[in-house]
This record gives sequence, structure tokens and C-alpha cells, in this order.
Amino acid sequence: MFKSILTLAALTFLAGTTSFALVSNETKKLGDRLGATALTEVSFDKKQTTLSDSEKSELAKLINDAKAKGEIREVKILVWSDREYPAKNRKLTNTDITLAKNRIDQVQQYLKTQLAVTDVDSYNMAETPNAVERMLKTSDAHVKGAAESTGATPHNDKETGFLGWKGKASKAVAYVFLK
Repeated sequence: MFKSILTLAALTFLAGTTSFALVSNETKKLGDRLGATALTEVSFDKKQTTLSDSEKSELAKLINDAKAKGEIREVKILVWSDREYPAKNRKLTNTDITLAKNRIDQVQQYLKTQLAVTDVDSYNMAETPNAVERMLKTSDAHVKGAAESTGATPHNDKETGFLGWKGKASKAVAYVFLK
């Protein structure tokens, strides 16, 4: 209860002073490691796949600001279910994997149809890379490995940090890369 009150108070203060998505330092570190120019984080309501108007606005701001700086090469989106990234040797349920996949579809569709982004790479953060993906060093294994090593993918509520701000359950992170 106390945690919720502090979170609400902090968000109310921040909302009154500026308009931006709260992004953890770990998420920013991942963006730096991947070479992203800009990033944002959006949230989904529990068990929902649709983007709210405010989340669409956040994505539009990200893309429009990036386009003002140069030509977009690609956008990478990391999308979670309602649970944190699975720990090593653990799997989330098919329901979680499908929820994240459906959220990916919604974000991709919005970026491509409404914001004219042509190249969107997606990463389902309800799944860990398998042994073959890790051995072949696929893009999926690279991005998820970098996310783990920067701490951007907490595995449970105990790893989500002060007020849970590191937590990614029910979220998507979009990274923009310019040409």
C-alpha cells in the first residue's frame, strides 16, 4: 500500500512538471549498448493488447522527434506479457507468450500504419532464446542477452528496484535507430 502511494505521488509530481515516459537507467543502458538514438516505454493494462491513446501519443512523440533528427533506419520493440522476463531455465506459459505476441502485433501495426515506420524488429520478452539461437548468436539472443546483462529485464518483483520502476511486466520498450 505504501509503495503504491509513493508511486502515485511521484508520478503525480512528474506529470505536473513535464511529459515523458519514466524509463529506468537499465533500460537506458540497454539503448546505449544497442546504439539507439532514442527510446520510450509504454504500458498495457493487465490482460489487454490495445494501446491507449496516451501510449499511442508517447510512441508518436518518439517517432516524430526521431524523424526531426534524421531518417529512421529501424525501430526495435521489446514487449512483455503481464509477467517479468523468465529466469534462466524457466518458461512462461503459452498464455503469456501469446499475450506478448499480440501486444507486439498491436505496436507494430501502429508504428507501421499510423507512424509510417517501415522497419520494426520485435522481441517477445515472454520467451528466452533457445540453445540454437544462443549458439548462432541470433538477433533475438543478442538483444535479450544485452537486456539481461544491463539489468533491463528483471526476473521477478524482487529485482524491479525502488517502487518497481525497473519492472517491465505489461510494458513495451521502443528503441529508435537512425541511419
